[in-house]
Amino acid sequence: MDGGTASECARRHVCLVLDDLDQQRKAAQSEERKNHLKAARQLLLERLQSDISEKDIGQFPGYMNIVKEAAATVAAKGTVDADLAHPEVVERLWRASAGSAHGKRWPSLELQFVNPEEEISPGQFATDRIPDPAAITHILNLAGSILSYGVLRFADYSGYTPQLGNILATAGENLGAIIPRRADA
Repeated sequence: MDGGTASECARRHVCLVLDDLDQQRKAAQSEERKNHLKAARQLLLERLQSDISEKDIGQFPGYMNIVKEAAATVAAKGTVDADLAHPEVVERLWRASAGSAHGKRWPSLELQFVNPEEEISPGQFATDRIPDPAAITHILNLAGSILSYGVLRFADYSGYTPQLGNILATAGENLGAIIPRRADA
C-alpha cells in the first residue's frame, strides 16, 4: 500500500498474485488443474516480461510482514493509535485474529479480560472471564484503518481522486439506508 508509486504498488500486487497462484496449485487435486494454474502463472510472467522480470518482482514477503508494514504505514499517517505501529502488538492482534478465523481455541483464552475476583460466599471467589473489549477494539481499529488507507490509495492511483468525495458520500448514504442507527446515537 505504501509503495511510493503506482508501479511499485502494482509490483507488490503481482508478487501476491504469483504466490496465490502457487498456493492454489498446491491445493489443486487434479493434474489438469495444477497444469492450468502453472500455465496461468507463466502467462502472467510472459505478459510482464517486457516491463519486469520475475527476479524484479521478488519473493512474497509473507502475510505477517505485510500486515506489520501496513500497520506501520497507517500509524505513521496518524490514523490509528500509536501502539499499533509496534510490530509486537500488531503480530499479537494478527495472530489472534487469524487463530480465531481458523477455529483455534487459544485466541479466546488470550483475548480475555479477567474481572477481579469477587467473594461470592466466605472463602469462595468467582472470576469472570469475558472477551477483552480493548483487544477487540484494537483489532477492529487496525483492520478498519488499513482497509480505509488501502481503498484511498487505490482510488488515488486509479484516478478517482476528483470523484472521491461523491463516491464516499454515496457509499455513506447506501450504508445508512441498510444499517439501522440507534435512536440515542
